[in-house]
Order: sequence, then structure tokens, then C-alpha cells
Amino acid sequence: MDWDAGRVSAVGMESAQASDARQGASPAALQRRLLAFLRGFRVGPLFYYREQLLANARRSHWFVTVNLSHVAAFDQELQDLLLKSPKEQLPLLENAAKEMLTQLLVSSQDAGAPDSSTSGISSSNLPDIQAILTSDQAPVALRHVHSQEINRLVKVPGIVISATRVRTKCVSATLKCRNCGHTKRVAVAGMGGVSIPRICDRNREEDNGVTPGEMCPKDSYVVLPDQGHYVDQQTLKLQENPEVVPTGEMPRNLALVADRHLVDRASPGTRVSVVGITSVVNAGGKNVGA
Repeated sequence: MDWDAGRVSAVGMESAQASDARQGASPAALQRRLLAFLRGFRVGPLFYYREQLLANARRSHWFVTVNLSHVAAFDQELQDLLLKSPKEQLPLLENAAKEMLTQLLVSSQDAGAPDSSTSGISSSNLPDIQAILTSDQAPVALRHVHSQEINRLVKVPGIVISATRVRTKCVSATLKCRNCGHTKRVAVAGMGGVSIPRICDRNREEDNGVTPGEMCPKDSYVVLPDQGHYVDQQTLKLQENPEVVPTGEMPRNLALVADRHLVDRASPGTRVSVVGITSVVNAGGKNVGA
């Protein structure tokens, strides 16, 4: 019997374009594309975002305001990614902005005649840069924000009807085991508090020489407050503009969470157009939109 008869062979037919697209979806590749946008986008002869980053740094304003129409003009796919998965793309944009500013400061210092307005800024310990997005797209009415917009970037108009005081929000906490002194850093996602592991990571190293008698007890981690990273945060309530509320219906509203350079930007009674990420959060055991 000929076992080779009728044999079926498979050959990888992935095109170079498909391979590039697959590799381009990695976070590192996306950050390089965002960096290329910040470095190369021009308005006339002006490198728009280079100049904006330097101008803000001179005033110790650690943010960059990015217009989504600029992103679309430079790379339509990047804009689509920002709209569809902003929670993943915004940190990459902020990392790219910090990298861009670092490069600008280093090149200025290496030139031998640094700009006097930036000579006091160290490129080695720059604070994080916040990316603030603006959009020229048509706004979505507040009552038309439905489940398909969850975790997407939307533009919503309305009136701010209340605002809390600015409070401190922990975004990264350092934990230390009371038994063995092991430390670890954990990110604090969303609007919740610090999630403290019940088991020390050292217990997971039993295969590396930790015997059961040396294992730490449960709930041994404590938070080190002086080694955490904190930002300003404020909660606002946005209500529909009265002229768009159908006759006989109550105006709808939602909660907004602003942080860092966006706090104290709008007081109650101010009409605004908000570009933000719609999400569902857990507050007091109930799911609410924000």
C-alpha cells in the first residue's frame, strides 16, 4: 500500500501585508506609529505636536491635546483604534508623548545651545504626560448612548449640573508582606480601590526552596501609602441639554469622571461637549454607567 498516495500538504500563504498588519497590532508597534504621528504631523510648516509638547513643558503643563481629525489625516487606522479600543490605546499615546518630549529635550541639550525656557527641565525624570482628546465629529445625544458604545470613545453634549470636590485617586500602589518583607507594585484599574492579594507571592516560590513551614500566612500584604502613585480626580454629573429632551420626558444624565489636568475645568451650569470613554462600573453593589 502506498501511504503517500493522496497526501495533502499545507503551505503557509500569509502575505507580507497580512504579516505586517498582524505585527503592527502589537502594543510596541502601535506605540511606534503613535510616536511617528506626534513627531511627523504638520500644520503648514509647523510640527504641531512637537511644538505643543515643548510649549506645555515650559509651563510645567504635562499634557498634550490631540485632535482625532489630525490622527485620521495621518493614519486612519490609528483613529479607528482610538475610537474602538481607547482603554488600550490611550496609555500607548501617553507613553509615545513622553518619549517624544524626552527626545526633544535630549536633542536640545545635545545641540550645545539649549533653549533657556527648557534648560531647567530634566529629560531623565519627566512626569507622565496626559493625552487629552478632542474631536470634530458630530456629538451623540446622551439618550442615544447604548450598549454598543460601551468601552468606546464618544462625544456627548450636555450641561454640568453638579461637581464634587477634587479628591486623590491611587492609580498604583506598593504592597509589602508583613511576614517576609516581599514587596510588589499593583495597578489600580478603573474607579475601584486597591485589590490586595490574599497570598504572598513568595509562597508561589515553593519550588525554588521555600518550604511549607516558611510560607507566609494569608492576608499578609499591607499598603505602603508613601510609595503609591496618586492623581487628582473629580466626578461630575452631565445632563441633557433642555432643547433636546422630548416633550413629557425627564432629562437623562450620567456621571463623568475627570482626572489629572481635566479636573476643575467645568463648574455646574456650564455647557460642554465631552469626549470620553463610556464604561460600566460597580458602585455600592450596583452597576452604573459612567
